[in-house]
Amino acid sequence: MYLKVLPITNGWDNNFRAWCGLGAVKFGITHPLADDFFVASLVRDDVRDDYVFDPDSVQAEFYTVKSLADFDKDLIMWNGTWIRAPRSGAGSGS
Repeated sequence: MYLKVLPITNGWDNNFRAWCGLGAVKFGITHPLADDFFVASLVRDDVRDDYVFDPDSVQAEFYTVKSLADFDKDLIMWNGTWIRAPRSGAGSGS
């Protein structure tokens, strides 16, 4: 993979956080592989949520942005796939 630009902060000027391998257990991944990686944006409040991945309820962590408080929900990507983020069209009433 080639990255032309790799930002280190989010839109609120808070650092992105990254974990790999066994660090994935922090998010509830029960048997992480050595090359698994997580990237999290602790967004506006810069405080890590109590999010734990539930493989039986993956869609539960996709949310609709309804209020300013929703901007405090962490954004989390696992191996290049979003596992916690706003739903597509979340701000448009969809």
